[in-house]
Amino acid sequence: MSITVQDCVIYVDYLDFLGSLGIVGNMGVHADVKNLIKEIEKLGLDVIMGGKGHWKVYRGAAYITSLPCTPSDQHALINKRAQLQRLGVPVAGRKGVR
Repeated sequence: MSITVQDCVIYVDYLDFLGSLGIVGNMGVHADVKNLIKEIEKLGLDVIMGGKGHWKVYRGAAYITSLPCTPSDQHALINKRAQLQRLGVPVAGRKGVR
């Protein structure tokens, strides 16, 4: 069985729904991570949920990097955006972060 990007989106929405009901603790995806995932997908890259709770970014069949579901602090995503830019993914930099 293969997992598609749509399956991951449905899964994330489901976790957010359970989190809003208080059924699942902090297992939902952080809002800034969701925004980064959407931005990456608009660039034509694939973002899928890995086996250990991290998002994996692919360009075709080539693995690029992973993203956390819940970043440790505000600098984690700023650093991840900088890493993506160094790897040739044109995401918004620090000024593009809310």
